[in-house]
Amino acid sequence: LGGGTPTALSAKQIERLPESALKGFLLLNVDVNGITDPTPAYLYSEELIKRGVGGIEDFQLIIEALSDMKSIPEQIRYLRIATQRYPEEAQFQNNLGYLLLENNTDLDEAERLITQALRQDPNQISYIDSMAWLRYLQGDYTKALNQIKKIDMKEDLPSELLYHMGMIYLANDMPDKATEMLKRAIEADDDEDYVKRAKKALDEMIE
Repeated sequence: LGGGTPTALSAKQIERLPESALKGFLLLNVDVNGITDPTPAYLYSEELIKRGVGGIEDFQLIIEALSDMKSIPEQIRYLRIATQRYPEEAQFQNNLGYLLLENNTDLDEAERLITQALRQDPNQISYIDSMAWLRYLQGDYTKALNQIKKIDMKEDLPSELLYHMGMIYLANDMPDKATEMLKRAIEADDDEDYVKRAKKALDEMIE
């Protein structure tokens, strides 16, 4: 994993994996505190991927670990391999596209990947959010607004998505809706970075 330190695996993370021998192995070794030393599992999945026989669950395990460690280049590298091996897997397409647009790597490629993901699952909130944020970064605020209107506000939405919605409403000169979404991003409090961004955006609105 690029020399980083993997975080402990929780039972909830493991349960999200597809049914596989790896998932069975992990569930047998998890306790209330998670797997405190998941390194053997990560190394096992890494080796399978290197040999060209890693399954979707192996990629998911590695990519989630790299996300926890904020290792963007390695996430992109593994996602590129994943999209090549599993070209119909919408989650890999969306995640790679989102990382590319977030890091200003290639907006055209990001648009192609996110569009492909949305074609497969047009109602997936995270894919809708990716496209909305892409349109925002492209400066097409009307299209960004049209995208976020598709999101069901009854859902338990994460800080990151709510922050995106707030900034899109703000760009469309809708300060009341922007304030509402930014406050909700702070209340969701599931991502420290986006909570800080939401607070900063609110402070700038008041000034």
